[in-house]
Amino acid sequence: MRIVQKSLSISPYLTMIVGMILTISVQSSSIITSTFTPLVGLSILTVEQMFPLTLGANIGTTCTAILASLVTESVSAIQIAICHFIFNIIGITLWFPLQFTRRVPLKMAYRLGDLVAKYKWFGVYYILYLFILIPVISWSISNLITLSIIGLVFGILILSILAMISLWMFNKFERFIEIAGKCRRHNRQRQIEMR
Repeated sequence: MRIVQKSLSISPYLTMIVGMILTISVQSSSIITSTFTPLVGLSILTVEQMFPLTLGANIGTTCTAILASLVTESVSAIQIAICHFIFNIIGITLWFPLQFTRRVPLKMAYRLGDLVAKYKWFGVYYILYLFILIPVISWSISNLITLSIIGLVFGILILSILAMISLWMFNKFERFIEIAGKCRRHNRQRQIEMR
């Protein structure tokens, strides 16, 4: 913990490297992120400090995947591992270096934290929505569309619309809950009147 605290006081890029080294040493980004996440909840670390640590953990997990792929001696495994590494590097390059782009994922993290604090069931809803419903919809779309230029463009368009709707829905989540509550109260009132 002292190494992490020291890196936090020096530079977020050093914190990213520390997160990467920690992940490579334990060979699991989940262990690193799940170890440090409660420290954010306890206000020992801030979300801003946790962000580069998590990004470093994501790079570290790709390094262990590259090492594992080298053992297999399979060209396809090595290519996929390198693609995983490059994907994470591109994501970090897009979202971390500039202050205004860094605010986007941080605002999303704060928003999701507020929703979990306000609605205790939101965490389960979020996991079901993001890790079950969205993949099932994406898989269904991929099975409906043939792999051609038109199908590819159509699939990307549908998934982009789905992503925008999801972001809008999470942004206006309280409003949806309010409308659902009004509908529920209205239905109860009608049932009472019908008796």
